[in-house]
Amino acid sequence: MRRIASVLIGLFCAASAHAEIVTFEYTGVIKNLRDYPHEGGSGTTVASSTIIPGGVRVGDVFHGSYTIDTSVPLEFTDAQSAHYTAPWQTTPPVVKPATVVFDKTGTSAVFRSQAPDVYIKRSSTETVYLHMASDNFQFLNIQFFNETPGNLPDFSIPNKFDLNAWSHADAYLTWLVPYVGSVAVESSLTSITKVSAVPEPESYAMFLAGLALVSGVAARRKQQRG
Repeated sequence: MRRIASVLIGLFCAASAHAEIVTFEYTGVIKNLRDYPHEGGSGTTVASSTIIPGGVRVGDVFHGSYTIDTSVPLEFTDAQSAHYTAPWQTTPPVVKPATVVFDKTGTSAVFRSQAPDVYIKRSSTETVYLHMASDNFQFLNIQFFNETPGNLPDFSIPNKFDLNAWSHADAYLTWLVPYVGSVAVESSLTSITKVSAVPEPESYAMFLAGLALVSGVAARRKQQRG
């Protein structure tokens, strides 16, 4: 029976490693700001902007989090590019919504209760691009770029990110206020930390079914001895 339990635990761990819902926390600093008027136009580079409530300035720091579902099916764009389209989650959501918070003012945005869309490119350079959108006209894109290959062994969604292993990692935020205008915020990530890895429900189901099997065998043996 102990052998069966050990096998089940091994299978559970293997399944958990294969399919995870992984949450990351990140920090960053604003490098550039560009205001766009409501009427349109090419925009103006500015040192500060009031489009985001409370205002932001170049050099301001921010933090947030996002969650990736590593079991999302893969779609190939071409031989070098893959796309993972995040499915809408049921209620309550399995995937936590992504967030961004500006430290100086506390202004924040929430990017829907679903995992981000993920774009992966593997060629002479490597890119992992995460796209998130809110219901309030905000868009957040996080991009990891490497000038030489080596970080991506395949097209699987990475479940960890080491900033030192990438040429650069950036966050791009578009904040739009209807009939007022929008601001494009270009930032650099300063840290990213993996804070959780939740196994898929199927993994839990398999593990619980196995435990039930072990319990049944133990109960049967006890009855036979009695």
